[in-house]
Parts: sequence; structure tokens; C-alpha cells
Amino acid sequence: MNPDNYVDVQFAVNKAHLNGRQEAEFEEALFHARTFAKWIKERYMPAESFLDSGCRTGYAMEELGKLFPAARVVGLDIVPEFIEVADLRGEAIVGDMQKLPFEDEEFDWTFSCTSIEHCPDLKSAITEMQRVSKIGFYIHTDLEDEVSCKMNPSHFAHHENPVEWVNEFNTPNWWLVYLNVPRKNRIEMIWLRKHQAKKFLIKE
Repeated sequence: MNPDNYVDVQFAVNKAHLNGRQEAEFEEALFHARTFAKWIKERYMPAESFLDSGCRTGYAMEELGKLFPAARVVGLDIVPEFIEVADLRGEAIVGDMQKLPFEDEEFDWTFSCTSIEHCPDLKSAITEMQRVSKIGFYIHTDLEDEVSCKMNPSHFAHHENPVEWVNEFNTPNWWLVYLNVPRKNRIEMIWLRKHQAKKFLIKE
């Protein structure tokens, strides 16, 4: 369950960058959207639909739409002010990552960059991401200890050890197929449904 002031805190903490605006000069999520897209394209995997879960103002959502122009791309964020901007870039709705308003396997892929650590109910957020993703999902999140997490009032979930983050997502029906620690305080992962991994990645 979200705290009573959850949305207000998320907006207040996440609206300002070093340039004083809602968006930085270069949003990190753009780089990771491109990394994710390159990974998919190099393996000739289906890419007919994407969910950007925790999309903020929709910059990565818009980038995925450019990289996959034939795909349906939807953005979701819990802060209405962010969605007002994202909606100008494409299909975007107000919603909670911990209770996604979508059907089972509605999207081929889910993309989530530095968002899941903002969820008080991490298990629900992970379960929902797995539920709506037909093929797989991409996660980029923070590596931080308890002290660092408490310094950011918009953060609730944290792990300093990459293995602990992997274990949060690890279930028998999902395989970790890409793991990278681009710097000491970040981790990125791509997970596929087991049968999708066998279909597209394992050569007989």
C-alpha cells in the first residue's frame, strides 16, 4: 500500500534535475531504451508492443516508439503531472506499477528504468511486470544501501548487492538473459519467460 502522500512525494522529488526542469539535458532512460532496443533487434525478436512502466514524462516511451515505429507503445506513471507531458508524446495513462491496469501478457515487452525502487510493495510490482509481459522485460534500478535509500524519500526498495536484486525477480518460469552493472550504483537486467528464452535464444 502506498503512503497517503505517496504521489505528492514522487512528484516533488522527481520533478527537478540539475537544470531545474522536469527533464535533464540527457535523460538516462533514453540511453537504456536504446540499449534494450538494440538487444532485441540483434536477436530478431518480436516487438509489437511495449509498456514503459514508470515512464515519468514519456521521453523513453517516445524513444521506443521511434525505434519501433510499427509497435504499440504505452507509458504509465502514477504522477498525473508527468502524464500530462507524456500524453503529448504518445499513449500514456496514470496508473500504479504495483497494480497495472492491463490484461495478462498484453505487451510483448515491459521497460522500466529507475522506477521500481519507488514501489513500497516491491513483490507486487515485480509480479505485475511479469504478468503483463508476454516475452520479457527490462529493468534498470539503483544499487544502494539502507542509508542511501533513506536519504531519498521517494525510494522504498533497495539492494546494494546485484545478486539480491536478481533474487527478487528469480522464479522458475523466468530466465535472466542479460545482466550488467554499468557503474557501481546501477544494475540492468533483461528477463524472458522460460519458453520464450528457449524459443529465441537456445539453438538446437
